[in-house]
Amino acid sequence: MLEVTPPARRTSAEYLSKVTTNISELIDQVNCVDFINIPEIIEENRTGMPLYKNLDPRIFGSILYEKTRKEIIVNKVTVHLKSLTDLNSWLKDAIGIYKLRHLVFVGGNSSAISYNGPGVIDANSLAKNLGFIVGNIAIPDRKNEFEKLIVKTSNNCSFFTTQIILQTEKIKQTLKIYDFLCKSLRIKPAVFFLSFAPVYDEQDLYLLKWLGAHVPEAIESRLRNSSNIGYASIELAKELFSDIVSFVLENNISVPISLNVESVSYHNLPLVKEIIMQGKEVLERLNKNQSKPLQSF
Repeated sequence: MLEVTPPARRTSAEYLSKVTTNISELIDQVNCVDFINIPEIIEENRTGMPLYKNLDPRIFGSILYEKTRKEIIVNKVTVHLKSLTDLNSWLKDAIGIYKLRHLVFVGGNSSAISYNGPGVIDANSLAKNLGFIVGNIAIPDRKNEFEKLIVKTSNNCSFFTTQIILQTEKIKQTLKIYDFLCKSLRIKPAVFFLSFAPVYDEQDLYLLKWLGAHVPEAIESRLRNSSNIGYASIELAKELFSDIVSFVLENNISVPISLNVESVSYHNLPLVKEIIMQGKEVLERLNKNQSKPLQSF
């Protein structure tokens, strides 16, 4: 899965064409991307009111589909909609106008804000009834995340995308406990797309923190002190992904896992290409050794 951020709403047609062409060329070159994942970028004020500065992910997804013919996954922050009726209208447009089949529902940015819109669980059910394949977000650093994952899996979630991973201990333990609970409760586990992103410079590192990624001090120091931060981030992503795959195999974890590579910024596309190629090698090892291949959702 390749994750690309929609450009600003005021983006020129010329720039939009350039961006989508570059993305299409990257996908052709790596020849292993099955999905394009498009987040919804929202800034909130202190009361939780959203500011939409980027292009609607459904519109951006339609353009990318015409360029690439790859399955599009659109993210939607549900709590900013006024009601389930508004969500239902949004979903009908998504499937009727934009021909989408896959969605990821996201909750609010802050636990300190009381949002009025629909929650993720209600959104999952409504979308499932309309024929969508639904995903949610996994946040390994969140307390008792495995319990939340089980609830979402039991409520129509077929796949998860994680926050950007910069250390493996939390995600490994989350996968292990989630796997145990799924087996105990006889629940089919959802597919996990583990997210990694390149770091071009210190500004990218700052952006990752702003996006909510946990950046351990040792990792930040390793990247900052490297002679080439971009190359170091590629090596780090392969190292972390390999560590998780080894853990999954050694512990006979049956949760299907795959890779989501986030571009974060368009200048990172050459680095994204390298992470995808490195990750492809790791996934080949997983698929060769795991008794159950990645199951379709």
